[in-house]
Amino acid sequence: MPQINRVRIVNFTYNDGRRLIADELYDFSAKDGSEALNVLINLANGGGKSVLVQLMLQPIIPKATVAGRKIESFFTRSGDHCFILLEWRKDESTEKLMTGIAMAASESLSKETEDSDKLGVRFYTFFSEYAGGGSRYDIQSIDLSRKEKGLFVPADFDYVRTLSKRSNGSITCYSMDNRPQWFRKLSEFGIYEQEWRTIEDLNSDEGGLTQFFEKFTSSTHLLNKLLIPTIERKLAQQTGREDTSLTTMLLGPVSRYASQQDTLREKETYDRFLTCIGELKPT
Repeated sequence: MPQINRVRIVNFTYNDGRRLIADELYDFSAKDGSEALNVLINLANGGGKSVLVQLMLQPIIPKATVAGRKIESFFTRSGDHCFILLEWRKDESTEKLMTGIAMAASESLSKETEDSDKLGVRFYTFFSEYAGGGSRYDIQSIDLSRKEKGLFVPADFDYVRTLSKRSNGSITCYSMDNRPQWFRKLSEFGIYEQEWRTIEDLNSDEGGLTQFFEKFTSSTHLLNKLLIPTIERKLAQQTGREDTSLTTMLLGPVSRYASQQDTLREKETYDRFLTCIGELKPT
């Protein structure tokens, strides 16, 4: 799987509108830029740890829920919109991948939900690829905000979608109705929906990790219900084989091993026979 290198969040409001992430770039790479690092984000209670996790999930799983909170709950005014971008280091490559999502409040979508008094969320996703040195469409260079008379002004919700039309294919967008195609495109880069659904589950509440493993009552249950199916899914993703069950995949090598053992036993019998023959003397 590629590694997250940098994260950018633009125009996101939370804590009932009291906090604003105007335009922040979070750099998780080494100082020399040679690799992406494992990162620990340490904030006080209420500092926004789960908010950051939920935002980082959005470009991969749009409208992902964390700690029982729907992303719609952050969009309280009809003009609310934001951009969330992830930059990845590709596996065994110097190229970078940028995946992003633009999200906005939508009164029309709220009518389709049970909470008709709340706003819904509309979105589109997008991606671009660029060399290690970056490009005008990389995560930092893409122009998603500006200052006017000292005031912060975010780009319009449709800005990236409009930009993609004149980018000569450097940016590709997917509408919210094309989520299956988006997941397939991500899988081409080694970013798999099911793996990130598990991350979403683990962050379902404060005790998500404990609760996730509580349902596995024994080591055998854990092996059969989680580890083996996970390995089989990974093999299917990497090889494209329809039947990737471990039983089927191991059967061939086992059969070949058994056949080799039969051949070795036959050879031993033949060698003993030759030894016996050689000991016989003519009378």
